[in-house]
Amino acid sequence: MGATYLARSTAAAPGRLAVIKRPHRALLRDPDVHRRFHHEAAIASLVRHPHLMRTFGVGEDGDGPYLLLEYVHGTTLEDLADRSILRSRRPDLCAVVLIGVQCLSALEALHDARDSDGVPLRIIHRDVSPQNILVSARGDVRLGDFGVAKSRLQEARTDQQTLLGKLQYLPVEYLKERRVGPRLDSYATAMTLWTTLAGRPPFVARNERSFVGQVLRGRVPALRSVWPECPPEIDQLLTAATHPDWRERLSPRELRAGLARWLEPRVEEGSIQRFVEGLAGADLRTRAAAWGIEDALRAMERSFERSMEQSAPPASWSDDEPHTPDRSLEA
Repeated sequence: MGATYLARSTAAAPGRLAVIKRPHRALLRDPDVHRRFHHEAAIASLVRHPHLMRTFGVGEDGDGPYLLLEYVHGTTLEDLADRSILRSRRPDLCAVVLIGVQCLSALEALHDARDSDGVPLRIIHRDVSPQNILVSARGDVRLGDFGVAKSRLQEARTDQQTLLGKLQYLPVEYLKERRVGPRLDSYATAMTLWTTLAGRPPFVARNERSFVGQVLRGRVPALRSVWPECPPEIDQLLTAATHPDWRERLSPRELRAGLARWLEPRVEEGSIQRFVEGLAGADLRTRAAAWGIEDALRAMERSFERSMEQSAPPASWSDDEPHTPDRSLEA
């Protein structure tokens, strides 16, 4: 859908890093693309949470619309899962569950968001997946990409004819009726955790029609059916969160609470950071050196530490602050 570029500030905070996100040129004539970019920025401006990707601004220039996003020096949950597979080992269970808990906390903030008049915004992320969960080298977790999110801020017709979101993570009610609600996001989060821990998706098919048929015909298999060592509590929670009947499915808040209860006596401080370091730490340091951003990352780290000492969030990047594309990142 788009391309992303690493950017550096050239004004008040020289060297500060961010990401410029743009749609591909072939999509610029589609008015929905422009609407989605502005809708994504509107959501980000109304909902702030430690585990939601921050959007610093939105604009348009001669190359079309763009978003100015927080730069996270890390990788995706999908990449961490792939690296685990290549090393013939299962991802760290506590780290993965903690990532899930933090993403569910961010989803609760989205679902509970209200406008300045106190009216519910009814935001549904609709695209939770391992590809959209970023994990930094420091162990910070960010749920990103609100490009297909649904809310009261946009016209209701936008998803009536098109399946938005990644098919693997969409529940029965959406495939059948385009029904959208908070339990769509809990289903997607549970499927994300299932896929990450199993090292494979629960449904495997040769084409989309066959895949949709599998989803419509039955339940998501128990995780213990492919990973017998999975703790029964985790298996039961993921099964309840992927129930085919949305009315019987766990809500994001219920799933988060259940995972947090299991995690509390087991998790150790720094588990996510160690998870990332063990799989991708060397590559991330190599990337920082190759891109020439080591000094900027150290400055960001010092800024973060000062903000924690002052109990205030790090300074955001003003939309009118000059910025220059530095290099292309993976789309």
